[in-house]
Amino acid sequence: MAYPVGGPNSGEGKGHGERVADIATEEFARVLVTNALGPMRVIEGLQDHVRADGVMSSGQGSIGEWPA
Repeated sequence: MAYPVGGPNSGEGKGHGERVADIATEEFARVLVTNALGPMRVIEGLQDHVRADGVMSSGQGSIGEWPA
């Protein structure tokens, strides 16, 4: 059975229908480090530049929803 793995935005895979068993463990680990550990390292590195009482939400990253 083939599962929809990969795609244009996932950073891995040859396209939909690739078998999970065909993904190399090393490649999966590389993508995981990039997509999960990388942002955590950035957050840790910038934490001294954020106010302690500040609030941030994922909506702040959307330029289409913020008033001009």
